[in-house]
Amino acid sequence: DLGAEVVELPLIRTVPVPDSPELRAQLQNLDRYGTIMFTSVNGVACFFDRLSDAGLDARSIPRQATIVAVGLATADALSHHGVRTDVLPARFIAEGILEGLADRDLAGTRILLARAREGRDTLIDGLMSRGAEVDLLPLYETIAEEPARDDIERALAADAVTFTASSTVTAFHGLLAPSDYDRIAALRIFSIGPATTATAEDLGFSVHREAAEQSIPGLLRAILDDLTAT
Repeated sequence: DLGAEVVELPLIRTVPVPDSPELRAQLQNLDRYGTIMFTSVNGVACFFDRLSDAGLDARSIPRQATIVAVGLATADALSHHGVRTDVLPARFIAEGILEGLADRDLAGTRILLARAREGRDTLIDGLMSRGAEVDLLPLYETIAEEPARDDIERALAADAVTFTASSTVTAFHGLLAPSDYDRIAALRIFSIGPATTATAEDLGFSVHREAAEQSIPGLLRAILDDLTAT
């Protein structure tokens, strides 16, 4: 909309985890949890899809439960299902959630963490270190895509390359041929947040700029601020 020529390079897709008796049992016993956390829009979508599969809906979420959303988009997705977010961190990452709960006594609190099957343990470890009991509810997983080589070439020639998650960095790195490595240093890479930046740097990428707000609008602002300043 702002006039850029956008090269779209899908690197991952999300797939719901198969239904199972264990998953249904967790969903049918939501009243045992004092706090329910959602770390992505995908997690919200899969959560309510699975509730529907089990013949349930938002009324299964206990009214007294504290609802935590990692960011604005996740909170908005919850609101579409009639669920109000109680805790929205200032930083839209796992560390931000821990900061947002810093003034709460979590000892003995039972927490349900609805997220992808794979993910960092930062949030789980941080909650458990404060005495919380954390149950993981894996709802989806990410699978790497295999784009055409022509699309990869277009991405390598772009003026700005964006990464929206650690999984996209890992997938992109796995697509590169040995002859591509000399071109990586010339890429102007924009990262959505610190976790994505850390993954990129671990894989040998140099991140040009990181979004101040860990969201798509924040990533867009980082690109605009940079490109309009040069």
